Amino acid sequence: MKKFKLPKRYFAGIAALVIAVAGLGLSSAYAGNEIDLTKPCSLTLEVEGGSYAEDLAKAELNAKIYQVATVDENGVYTDLEDYKSLGLGNAVLKGGDWSKKAQDAAAIAAEKTPDAQIAMTAGKGSVNDLKAGMYLVVLEDGLTDCYAYTFSPYLICLPDNLYAQTGNESDNYYKYDVTAGLKAEQSKRYGDLKIQKTLSSYNTSLQNVTFVFDVEAVDVNGEVVYSNVVSTTHNAAGTKEIVIEGIPAGSTVTVKEVYAGASYKVTGNTSMNTVIVADDTVTTAFANNYDEQLVNSNGVTNHFEYDDSQGWKWERLEDNSTVNQ
Repeated sequence: MKKFKLPKRYFAGIAALVIAVAGLGLSSAYAGNEIDLTKPCSLTLEVEGGSYAEDLAKAELNAKIYQVATVDENGVYTDLEDYKSLGLGNAVLKGGDWSKKAQDAAAIAAEKTPDAQIAMTAGKGSVNDLKAGMYLVVLEDGLTDCYAYTFSPYLICLPDNLYAQTGNESDNYYKYDVTAGLKAEQSKRYGDLKIQKTLSSYNTSLQNVTFVFDVEAVDVNGEVVYSNVVSTTHNAAGTKEIVIEGIPAGSTVTVKEVYAGASYKVTGNTSMNTVIVADDTVTTAFANNYDEQLVNSNGVTNHFEYDDSQGWKWERLEDNSTVNQ
């Protein structure tokens, strides 16, 4: 196995979206004392402050910890057999892309059992009794009601020496209890809305009948994220459905029946509210009956769709019951 020694400078195996407070900031050869290999290390992970820290703290976060190298009392690191292909020693001496090193290490570790795991509660969690060495930290995606959070893997050394980060002689000692702050990439989660329209009775002599719905979705910040008019057209008694896909999760949707066939009366609500659930479909249902009048009330739907290469495209449809918006 190849052995290597960390130089007197700071290097970080931290991907762009994850910042480790401890990082790989070691100047092991210059530490004020030797590493005590009999002393256990601890690692604490915690969500850092930021615009979405409060929401991220609600997510169930789990981290897998893999040891990728050992270290001796003089700060000489030795790659573990399974990770020696990464060339960590050369990267330490000559510099390297530690984001890529972490990604490559994560690919190797994917089929392995972690040496430790951390289940975080309210954005914080710890693991104790880790041996001194270099570790890979892999966090699983976190989910909240409205957002998904993803993390990049990173490398961290235990114990840590802050001298390389601060340049202060007073920091030239080994720290065995290390804390790493976490940042994540946030993305919205989405759900679907289904509108069911049931026509309990139908007069065939009036031919097709059209029902029109106004749909508006407002997200948790009060911003309108969807607004459109959709319709169903019926030529028989029964139920037709419209599915509107990709509405931000947590949005409150109001569906109003703004036009019903002149010869058909509403038998239930004309307006309904519901909340979009991530990765699921919520349903609103409306019903009408024939009211014995003889007024024809058919219609068509104009469907517009934008294409980056061709611009806006228009299509005339009977209704929206077979179109995902």
